[in-house]
Amino acid sequence: MSNGVPGMTLRQAGLELQESGFAEGGIRRIPHPSVEKGAVIAQDPPAGSLGTEGGPVDLLVSVGTSPRLVRLPDVTGLPLHQAESILRRSGFAIAERRTRADANAAPATVVELYPPPGSLVPRGQEVGVTISRGEE
Repeated sequence: MSNGVPGMTLRQAGLELQESGFAEGGIRRIPHPSVEKGAVIAQDPPAGSLGTEGGPVDLLVSVGTSPRLVRLPDVTGLPLHQAESILRRSGFAIAERRTRADANAAPATVVELYPPPGSLVPRGQEVGVTISRGEE
């Protein structure tokens, strides 16, 4: 383990540590802008440290890039096709559609968005909408 385990997957690092006579210590996961998800960023103590033979090695592991948070646009009151277009351009997809009777909204109009409009959510997150069936 002369070069250490940074750059390896967590599984590879665990095997390398074990084969080199070290114990896997604590694991801490953080976002990293350039290290792929699941890869080891750093180890402590560093490779080649004196007096650490057989001891535990703590690992810092990437969870990938931190998702960019964006404000969810307010598409309530818009026809569904227009709301979908705006959400798609903003980086969102509609994952769930509910319908409900709403005498105050035209049929096929978005009456509710969840998470609520204006929420800060990761770009690419799927959102849900409630669409008016009109009056019943």
